[in-house]
Amino acid sequence: MTICNSVASYLTSLTATNPICSEFGSTFTFGTNLFMYLEPDSPSSCVTIIPYGGAPVDSSGYKYESYVQMRIRSTSRQTST
Repeated sequence: MTICNSVASYLTSLTATNPICSEFGSTFTFGTNLFMYLEPDSPSSCVTIIPYGGAPVDSSGYKYESYVQMRIRSTSRQTST
């Protein structure tokens, strides 16, 4: 969860001139076009951060691997890839 919060905090702090926002076509506002956990039906352009987007968390042995999935939805295929 800490990683997801850090990613969300980073994205919402970007200015409109940042290359990520320029390509996406908007700055990020949590609950408007940036979401965590569940991707809503609308808006048509949004980013959703989902913890454990890959394989299950591996906490065995001496390592801890966590996964985060970022889903980017846009009306433009070029923007979302």
